[in-house]
Amino acid sequence: MLPESSKINAPAAAEVAPRNSRWRSVLSWVSFALWLSGALWLAARHLFASESDFGPQVPAWAAQVLAVHGAVAMVSLITFGAWLPLHVAPRLRQSCHRLTGFTQLGLLSILAVTGYGLYYIADEGSRPTWGVAHWVAGFVFPAILLVHRRAGGRSSR
Repeated sequence: MLPESSKINAPAAAEVAPRNSRWRSVLSWVSFALWLSGALWLAARHLFASESDFGPQVPAWAAQVLAVHGAVAMVSLITFGAWLPLHVAPRLRQSCHRLTGFTQLGLLSILAVTGYGLYYIADEGSRPTWGVAHWVAGFVFPAILLVHRRAGGRSSR
């Protein structure tokens, strides 16, 4: 059990992270960059790949897109990690938007684990499974984020 002095006062902590803060804007741009770079890589892999004697070959630019995606993923870990104490922790005691909020946290966890798995764990046999899990979570996340943000906007009126 935590001492009373270490517990977060939800209303006071919520004031630290106003709804239209710079963090929210940074988080939105990082999420968009991550989604866009992932979508571009998927397009390179599945729409622009050409057949060769060695199997499907992705365009030369696909490697740069994947590198950008990985770099933005590192930035996203920092921004989402910083968002936890600013937005998530102060609102844990509130009952509104929990479903979309926890769904986002679950999807972010899946994305982090599958991203790590794709880079460090997956072999040629398991890579398709890791990849599908990663890109499905990646495509679902923005929809849940929009639903969460719109629900939050309605409750503040």
